[in-house]
Amino acid sequence: MLSTTIPDWLPQVRWLPGAAQTRVEATLPSGVRLSGQFSAIESLGCSLSQLRLDRPAESSAFPSDALPGIAQRLAERLAWLPEPVTVIEFDTEADELLLRSKTVLKTAAGSGYHEFVLDPVGLRLQRYLKPADGPREGVEMAFTWETFTRLVEDVSDVLNSEELGTAE
Repeated sequence: MLSTTIPDWLPQVRWLPGAAQTRVEATLPSGVRLSGQFSAIESLGCSLSQLRLDRPAESSAFPSDALPGIAQRLAERLAWLPEPVTVIEFDTEADELLLRSKTVLKTAAGSGYHEFVLDPVGLRLQRYLKPADGPREGVEMAFTWETFTRLVEDVSDVLNSEELGTAE
């Protein structure tokens, strides 16, 4: 069920005075483990610089040959995002598959996009800004609780999907 309030599975966070970000770790009801660098957790939403979702500890890693199918399923499942993602490349040496926003948001500051990196145990999400005259840099992502919860639940469902196969 989608939420417009802070999800129950997200722990109460104590902000350290002067801390720019706080690392938050939680286990979802599905067993998927969440970790992230949050800069704000407020009544309407949150801001964070990166998010990691991992398969439950008792689940085995996905085999490498399953990653392209999992990435395609993620892209289909996340088509509702304001910036839907598409599969970009599969790095067989690193055993990672890269998904990125289909459309890049262009502003005066540069081009912004989300990047998802899928590996055999989970997924990492970050947002980047690429200025016209410099290298890309990680930037904050801001989500309403409804969007954040739906994103986390959709990724969790795919990571827990048994029909995708797991390594024995």
